[in-house]
Amino acid sequence: MRRMIGKILNCYGIPATVAGKTVRIFFQPSLSKSWQSSEPIVGPLGQIPGGQYLYIGPAELEITAGAQVTVAGKSYIFRRCEAYRDGSGPVYWWGLCVGKGGEDTWGSQA
Repeated sequence: MRRMIGKILNCYGIPATVAGKTVRIFFQPSLSKSWQSSEPIVGPLGQIPGGQYLYIGPAELEITAGAQVTVAGKSYIFRRCEAYRDGSGPVYWWGLCVGKGGEDTWGSQA
C-alpha cells in the first residue's frame, strides 16, 4: 500500500519543501464544517480566509507539529500531524496546517 500511495503522490501531487527536502504532496484548503470555517471574518482590507490546509505526504518523511511546509513560495506551519499506518508501518503522513505569519487563529472561535 505504501508503494501505491508513493506512486499516486509522484504522479498527481504538487512539489513542496518539507524539512529541506523537495517532495510531492497533496495540499488543499480544509473543508471543515466547524463554526470558524463557515463564518467569514472581515477585516479593514477585506475578508480574511480561514487559512487551514490539509496535507497528505510521503511515509518516509516524518513530520511533527510546528514543522514547516512551503508550497508555491508560501510557508505553512503544521498544527497537527499523524502517520496513517498499516501492518507494515507508515503508509503516508496526514497534517493540518495554517499559513505562516500574520495572526494565528488556530483554535480561536471569534
